[in-house]
Amino acid sequence: MKEIKLEKLLFKAGLMIIVGLVIATISILWISPISFVIFTAGSGLLIAVGIIFYLYGIATYKPEQIENAE
Repeated sequence: MKEIKLEKLLFKAGLMIIVGLVIATISILWISPISFVIFTAGSGLLIAVGIIFYLYGIATYKPEQIENAE
């Protein structure tokens, strides 16, 4: 089975979003010109990828995958 389970995909998406938010919080507290670059590039990219993974997982979800997993 090469199908990625929905739980694993949503977990990875949530983890990316949380890490992105942590990076955003740290870069806001850090006063430096490079912090804006880290804020936009680092946290923005992680949050965007996490949202894309989440939406992909929901869009490709098939209920029969759960029945086969049991």
